[in-house]
Amino acid sequence: MRHHGDSDFARMGVRQRKKMRKQFRYETNRKREFNKGKKTKIDIEVIRKVWDKSKSTHTNMAQLGLEYKLNKIMPPNEMETDVQKKDIVDEGKQKAVVETLEGQVKNQVAKTKLPPRLTHSQRSYIRYMMQRHGTNYYAMSKDPKNYYQDTPKQLEAKIKSYMDNPRYYIPEMRKKGLLPAKLAEKKQKVQDKKKKAQKKKFNSKKKS
Repeated sequence: MRHHGDSDFARMGVRQRKKMRKQFRYETNRKREFNKGKKTKIDIEVIRKVWDKSKSTHTNMAQLGLEYKLNKIMPPNEMETDVQKKDIVDEGKQKAVVETLEGQVKNQVAKTKLPPRLTHSQRSYIRYMMQRHGTNYYAMSKDPKNYYQDTPKQLEAKIKSYMDNPRYYIPEMRKKGLLPAKLAEKKQKVQDKKKKAQKKKFNSKKKS
């Protein structure tokens, strides 16, 4: 049996739930609230170490000598920015960060110059093909041990990568007695010359 008070209690519960609903605040600046909740993610270790979380992103970047917005960079003959006038830039910290970043870039470029590393099985596979077929890449592609089903072009690229790598070709071929001493010496000189030329080119780019 339904009592008269049941409907009143139900209506009261509805009113309570309505009051508990979150009301939309039109006066709130949504963009500011969103930016406040965002955290600055820093992937570069040297910047992360000197980053001051109590300061804004703009101030931190200014202290490190970095520009927050690239489209605001002014030519040297224009007036100084407000950031510069207030002496926010810490020159010692800025120099250390820049030098560290340059060192990281230099190491990264040096790593990219080296040929890709090859596994022991890859090197054994390439050596076998070279010993069996010389430079006949078509014959290599038809060899029963061509487990990777490489095409002649793919085999040529693999062998070139192996021969251009100073870590593998000359030392391994010389060790197995498959490369005459004079030829090995000649190839070593060519590779050393290439290496010096690459280093010289890199240094000239850095100076410029």
